[in-house]
Amino acid sequence: MSADEEHDEAERFYLRIRRRLPPGGEDELNELGAGLVFAVVAVVLWGVAIALGTADLGPVIVGFFAVMYVLYLAIDYSYAT
Repeated sequence: MSADEEHDEAERFYLRIRRRLPPGGEDELNELGAGLVFAVVAVVLWGVAIALGTADLGPVIVGFFAVMYVLYLAIDYSYAT
């Protein structure tokens, strides 16, 4: 499969998802995606902290990314209004 075919396939998949979303659902999908990214990064960094022998930093890392996600949502909602 060429790069153009992969791009077309991904675009069709994205459009299929967008059609199924209710009005305003794209924002919710973006928020879900951001939440997943923040969660994965926090877990990976916690794993790095454990590997380095500083597992006590795990909750600090998760807390930091939780605050970052809340700030992301606050900024997102401030632009929406």
